[in-house]
Amino acid sequence: ELKPEAIVFVDIGVDEHLDRLLRIKNGSPKTKIFLLDHHVIQNDITKNGMVHVNPRFQNSERYIPASLMVFDILKHLGFDNKKDSWISCIGLISDYGHKDNKEFVEECKKIYPGLLDAKELIDSKLGDSAKTIYSAIILKGEYGVKKVVDILVKANQFEEFEKNKQLREWREEVDKEIEKVLEDFDS
Repeated sequence: ELKPEAIVFVDIGVDEHLDRLLRIKNGSPKTKIFLLDHHVIQNDITKNGMVHVNPRFQNSERYIPASLMVFDILKHLGFDNKKDSWISCIGLISDYGHKDNKEFVEECKKIYPGLLDAKELIDSKLGDSAKTIYSAIILKGEYGVKKVVDILVKANQFEEFEKNKQLREWREEVDKEIEKVLEDFDS
């Protein structure tokens, strides 16, 4: 209805819904449709005049989460995003992409050694932040997503994100509920 100039899908395997994408494209032929994804490819939508970026086109086994793809694209475009690599690293950990992208994790460890100091990365400060982000999404849905993105965009460093009172409260609420469910299960 809005007939936007572009629609960008990031980290959503919408290529499995080719019929819906074609309806959007046919209903708004001037709208450019982009898909930036890392999931198993269902349909190559470039054959239908859309842009489809997925590392699996080059290597079907390659697993590069969207957070790292966005980081790499911005870097390639000349943005100085090294100071924001902690954000991409949170996404990498939460998407279980750290094992396939060890070189990026090692770069982040050099820049932020204290944030990745754990035997398992999910137990590190950045891994814990992934849990905090999921808590916001679980508890608040779309509003939680928007709030997290807003906080990440405004944060100049990890500590600003980590200290956000609203996110900490939501995380505590979700953690308490998880603990309650586990106690009930053990009873």
